[in-house]
Amino acid sequence: GQASGLQSTFRQLGSALGVAILGSLLIGTLGRATEAGLVEQGAPEQVATQVSEVVSGSAGAVIPSLEADPATAAAGAVASDAMIQASKVTTGVAAAIIALGLVATWALPESTARLGLVPPEARATRRRRRGRAADPAPDPAA
Repeated sequence: GQASGLQSTFRQLGSALGVAILGSLLIGTLGRATEAGLVEQGAPEQVATQVSEVVSGSAGAVIPSLEADPATAAAGAVASDAMIQASKVTTGVAAAIIALGLVATWALPESTARLGLVPPEARATRRRRRGRAADPAPDPAA
C-alpha cells in the first residue's frame, strides 16, 4: 500500500528530474557547441550567438531548415555536428548515472531474512499472513 505508493512517487520524481537535467544538458551543450563551431568557421561572434540561440531555442528542430537553405547550409552543418556532440555528451552522462545506480544496487546489504536474522516470531507471523502453518513454538522446558 504505502510502500508501493512511495516507490511510485520516487520513480516519477526521478524520471521527471532525469528528463529535466538531461534535457538541459543536451540543449546547453547544443548551443555552446554550435556557437563555438560557427566562431571556429569564421562567423562573427554576434551572428554565431544568434544562430546558436535559435538552434538551442528550437531544441535543434531548425537544423534541417538551415541545412536546406544554401545561404545557411554551412551553419546548418555546424549545428548538425553540434547536435551529434551534444547527444554523445548527454548519452554519456546518462550512462554514467545508470552505472552509478548499478553500483549502488550492488552495495545494498543482503536481505535480513536471507541471512537468517529474522526472529522466529516474525517468520511465524509472516507464514500466518500467507496462510501457512507456523513453526511450532519452542518448548521453554526443553
